[in-house]
Amino acid sequence: MGALLDMYAKCGDVEDARHVFYRLPVRDIVSWTSMIMAYRVQVCNLWLSRTNAKEYLHYLGFSA
Repeated sequence: MGALLDMYAKCGDVEDARHVFYRLPVRDIVSWTSMIMAYRVQVCNLWLSRTNAKEYLHYLGFSA
């Protein structure tokens, strides 16, 4: 189930990742890291949808 959790996390599907996470018999460092990554992907996608991509690249230190 860890691979399934990781797949959902990388896709940014927090709801399904959380569902798998809560069904895990043991929540280890890998599963916690996957959940943190899922939330990070969701926040980044939300932030990018509200921000100009050029501004984001400038924020990261890239010049367009």
